[in-house]
Amino acid sequence: MYERRCWFAFAGGREFPAVRLQTGRMATVESHLDTGFNGLPTLRQLTLSLHIKLRRVSPYTPLLSYATEDSDNEILIELALQEKAINVICCGELVFEVVNATIELYKWQHICVSLDLSARTLRVLFDNVVGRASAFLACPRPPSASVHTRSRPAMVFSEYTENASKDDVYSGSNNLLVYEEEHTLTFRCHFDLQMYPFDRQRCSIIFKIQDLTEELCILVKDGPGVVFLGTRRLLEYYLMAETFSNFTQDAVSHVKVELEFKNLYRYYLGNTFLPTLMLVIICCITLCFDLADFQDRIMISLTSLLVLATFFVQTSQSITKTSYLKLIDVWFVALICEDFFIIVGLVIVESLRMKQLEPRLKEVKPFLAFGEKPKVNTAARVNAAMLVFFTGSLLVMLACFVPVCFNSLNTAH
Repeated sequence: MYERRCWFAFAGGREFPAVRLQTGRMATVESHLDTGFNGLPTLRQLTLSLHIKLRRVSPYTPLLSYATEDSDNEILIELALQEKAINVICCGELVFEVVNATIELYKWQHICVSLDLSARTLRVLFDNVVGRASAFLACPRPPSASVHTRSRPAMVFSEYTENASKDDVYSGSNNLLVYEEEHTLTFRCHFDLQMYPFDRQRCSIIFKIQDLTEELCILVKDGPGVVFLGTRRLLEYYLMAETFSNFTQDAVSHVKVELEFKNLYRYYLGNTFLPTLMLVIICCITLCFDLADFQDRIMISLTSLLVLATFFVQTSQSITKTSYLKLIDVWFVALICEDFFIIVGLVIVESLRMKQLEPRLKEVKPFLAFGEKPKVNTAARVNAAMLVFFTGSLLVMLACFVPVCFNSLNTAH
């Protein structure tokens, strides 16, 4: 390959090698061309040889772009995927040669282009087959370089094309290829919180290699597949287990990593469920007070209802907001309704008691007739019935709530 090393000068006198070009037929030793720092040597011959394996291509993929002061693409060698060709453009498009070539993805292919502006010839080698060996009709001007140059020996095109061949291809059955990457991923899991805080959740992460079908790549399990090295006890959940599985979808190999979490519900048992249950029990106990002590009965029940509502608001603000009711919301709603209906019952009992105390004209008898029973206190009977009803309803609610919580803890959502 005829070449010449081009140098860019930076501040402080340091030089950096940029490209290599050659102006003569034979390569020369490292000697400074007497062209001055701003000299413009000419480029007469160019050889580009590549052994490439494309993974992605655009409609026009440049292989070489050589710029001068007058043009950004004085020499342009590019792959034209749609036209299935190699375009060689030079000297202000005075040279525009199209060579047929089928470009394939994921396959090693050899491309060699030799351009001789002095002899006006172009030779293109594609996969060891000469695709073009032609002469130009026009005589283009040699492009001028815009940087200071130094020469270096190189191999000419004729010597290179005789030994052009593909690399050896191995099956890989006896060769282990290990590729490792370390990434930090931040992602969100969508939890179903209907049974919160007695819930168990699953979070899945799916990996795949883009644009690689199962014929080219299969993701398989290596060792345990997934190993968790962090802290399993989180703020509200505990990481129970992590699983690894692989599957194929749309002819692409996928890997699924699934994490299973269990809610740390003991905090809510002591901070929410037990205090609110005690408040409702206190409200039920007011039904055992003296019927005439209505003020104490109603004040204790109203205070219990107020504290329950305060608990509900504070808990709703501290947990995740959802558009549906969670299990803890259902608990609060049930207790608040229980407390509310107890207050209504107290008012009904007091109303019945007050009606019995109203003065009425009564027939005075010297003694009770044989077998006649005294009148029953209606308010007391209603109060006793309410005590049995509300106590039973609270026990039924607990009998339904506890099994649901245990079943939810053993079922992942």
